[in-house]
Amino acid sequence: MRRPLLLALTAALSLSAAIAQAPSEAQDAPVEDDGVARLEVIATGEQTLDVLTGETVLTDGGVIVDRKTGLELTAPHIRYLQGEFINATDASASMAGGVFETDQIAIDVENLTADAEGNVAFEREGLRLIAPEADIDFGREFAIFDDASGANPALQARRLILNLDGGVAVLLGPYLFQNGPFELSDDRDASSLQIDPIEREDGSVSYRAANEVDDSLWEQIEPYRNP
Repeated sequence: MRRPLLLALTAALSLSAAIAQAPSEAQDAPVEDDGVARLEVIATGEQTLDVLTGETVLTDGGVIVDRKTGLELTAPHIRYLQGEFINATDASASMAGGVFETDQIAIDVENLTADAEGNVAFEREGLRLIAPEADIDFGREFAIFDDASGANPALQARRLILNLDGGVAVLLGPYLFQNGPFELSDDRDASSLQIDPIEREDGSVSYRAANEVDDSLWEQIEPYRNP
């Protein structure tokens, strides 16, 4: 009666030893980003967790850093759900491509997009924009401003599409662009103008108009050209 039990124990120990000696594929595989670990949350004060929905509210505001996009969001009131969304009011959102300020921002963490609404302002070296709303595509590094305007350089556009990486932008008509004594404008809806950042001798950055929109850039902004 004891021999079958002994054989079973011996087989089990042999199998365990074989598993321990085999290389672990799970350990060698890279950790996949699930949208949770990448968020660093720093609460200014009180925060509450809704156990039914999983949502957390920073009632006294705070800072959320998205390690994947490089976004650093600061706001006096933030509501978020790990791996899904971040909503904030009176927010400032900074990244390598510039700084956004807006009344409200809703970030889709999974799809790497955001909607900013109300008194949207954006600033990077050589460019400051204001618009009633903007859409941000962190994945492709583009920001889309409707009814955009700027003071330095002076510009207006029905829609302005900005590459957050290099700073090049496309103005969709009707548009106006003024740089010093030179002014370019077109009232047609089908018109477009590319503006490029240039570095001056003193190291500062300004923008100048290109003769035409680059073909590869025109293709990249195709998803954003129509409302």
